[in-house]
Amino acid sequence: MPSKYENAWRKIFDKHGGVEFLLKHVRSGEEVRISVDDLKEYGERVNWYGKVVLSKDGIVGSMSGAHVNALRYILPMYIHPEEKIECKVTEKDSQLILSMRLFPSFIRRRGRKKNKETRETPPSFEPLSDPKVLGDFYILVSSFERDLRNFIKEKLGKGYLKRLSNEGLRKVVDDWRKRQQTDEYWGIKAEPELINYALLSDYMEIIKKYKRMFASNEEELNDVITHLKIFANQGRNPLMHCRTLTLQKYFATKAAIDFLRGWIEKSRIKSS
Repeated sequence: MPSKYENAWRKIFDKHGGVEFLLKHVRSGEEVRISVDDLKEYGERVNWYGKVVLSKDGIVGSMSGAHVNALRYILPMYIHPEEKIECKVTEKDSQLILSMRLFPSFIRRRGRKKNKETRETPPSFEPLSDPKVLGDFYILVSSFERDLRNFIKEKLGKGYLKRLSNEGLRKVVDDWRKRQQTDEYWGIKAEPELINYALLSDYMEIIKKYKRMFASNEEELNDVITHLKIFANQGRNPLMHCRTLTLQKYFATKAAIDFLRGWIEKSRIKSS
């Protein structure tokens, strides 16, 4: 049975001339942009941002929710072998826009022959080296994690440590205490609050444990966990462990943070 978003996409593409018509313009080198506001009639989301890269075989890479991933049921049958299409949904002035283009690594310079030995690294996968960009990125990542921590504390209330310990997450709290004790052992001033010793996986475990408190439904919960994983794997962990950061990871992390900040704000408004 087709998903609700699959039906929505079919109607949207028909309204704009059909998939083949749009991909013809994409293959000419254009970035095709169409209005997809009709998606809002098929569901409610905290954040409509999403990006997916599709090939003839399906999804190659995704930073999105069910609404964008539903494109895998429609576009692949129109995509040529060895071709990849990037589809991105953004929201501007309360209007949803779908952008479609050839995935950058499949755009070759005119007049240049295909040669495995001279194939260049796409710019989006080159390492970030600008100290200012890296510094700003550190501030972005660390400030969001502090905001997330404060949000979780707000939701759980003042007695959050006792609550976690008594409701199935005692091991999580015990691990925080062990990390605090390690600081004290090495003569490091301990953090003022135990939750400051939390890992990203701890936040996710708490959110899943109290899912009714943090999400309106399973779809929203899955979107939140997916974007927390993107934040962790694409940005926070590489940054904190001095691994290679690329533009692709940088923008994936920023998009995840934008989504998660929207979720936090929406949740706070509902609680007020």
